[in-house]
Amino acid sequence: MSPKFSSNIFQKIEREVKVAYVSTYTPKGCGIATFTKDLTTAINMLNPHNLARIFALNHGTERFNYPWEVLHEIDNTKSIDFLQAAQYINQSSIDIVNIQHEYGIFGVNDTGIKILEFIDAIKKPIVTTIHTTLVNPSEIQKEILVALGKKSKAVISLSKTGVDRLNKIYGIERNKIVHIPHGIPDIPLSITDTYKKMFGYEGKNVIGVHGLLSTGKGYEHVIKAMPQILKKNPNTIFVIAGATHPEVKKTRGEVYREELINLATKLGVQDHIYMYNEYMSLDTVINFIRSFDIYVTPYKNPEQIVSGCLAYAIGCGKASVSTPYIYATEVLDNDKGIIVDFGDSKQFAIEINNLIKKPEFREQLGLEAYRYARTMTWVNVASKYLDLFTLVKQEEYENSNQPITLKITN
Repeated sequence: MSPKFSSNIFQKIEREVKVAYVSTYTPKGCGIATFTKDLTTAINMLNPHNLARIFALNHGTERFNYPWEVLHEIDNTKSIDFLQAAQYINQSSIDIVNIQHEYGIFGVNDTGIKILEFIDAIKKPIVTTIHTTLVNPSEIQKEILVALGKKSKAVISLSKTGVDRLNKIYGIERNKIVHIPHGIPDIPLSITDTYKKMFGYEGKNVIGVHGLLSTGKGYEHVIKAMPQILKKNPNTIFVIAGATHPEVKKTRGEVYREELINLATKLGVQDHIYMYNEYMSLDTVINFIRSFDIYVTPYKNPEQIVSGCLAYAIGCGKASVSTPYIYATEVLDNDKGIIVDFGDSKQFAIEINNLIKKPEFREQLGLEAYRYARTMTWVNVASKYLDLFTLVKQEEYENSNQPITLKITN
């Protein structure tokens, strides 16, 4: 006979759910690390009696001064580290294992194949967050997501497109998949000029972007647009805020940054390009975004399924101009931003000049984006994660063979 549950069963389980997160983690300079830190901080506020337990992924000999919540470090080049972490989890009181999956962080070049050894050893329920869902995966890339889908009790996609791909390309059961968007800080709308003064941008039209620098960002296409922008709006600057991605720096050094500087010099716009080569705190990042009139993401990869940078920009209420990668087309549709063709500097110039000329239109785009982004604040995202963890734990507690019904509002 099935046990009887009172009407407050979700509240009871929610207070008691204990979750281990397997991911890179701050202070490592990595987008997944920052995501996991922000997510778990928000979940801790809703689940304060059982704070997040972090299993941090390192690469080889790299070491970081991790905060107290990191219980275990995993060298992603060593199978024994993954197996020891799995053993620790299996013998603990942990209820759920949340894997933040990105191919490159789970060892052996860019395939991340060691995740297979890890999930095979885990005996606790797994909920996996998928950060990359490729439309044309290699054989091993497909094998990894198929295996994660089979082993996981639930799979989280950060985009709506990813939901369909996980089902159709990787064969993951549709009732296992839920869309929970990339989270953002809950940032009040603010007056741009206030933050322009903070950085010395008074009287300037500010185009901006932030994030770790790498060649796929396509910033050269905005720099190529600058001569045309400056003809009509000579008081315009382009701000690129963020350090070079640490993995890029290891292999290529500052080659891409130097290429951007050389291009700006060649075009005679070097005095209008402001580059900040530093890893920034969240407060600094937010202040930079608040100082921008127009946010740009000229990214090159049409398959990019999420962008934390663009998510933060719409969360600040900024008018954005972007290339049509998947995430941008999802969040900027219905008059929440402007989409231009990949690599089309002329289009970037036209649209940016139009937004500078029409401040009311620019403000309207930003407001529409800001309204949409209210569903993406970390507290709302954390609540959905916690609801999902609760459902998974309840299924395990009831020892039911029925599939989970994901009662999450997408």
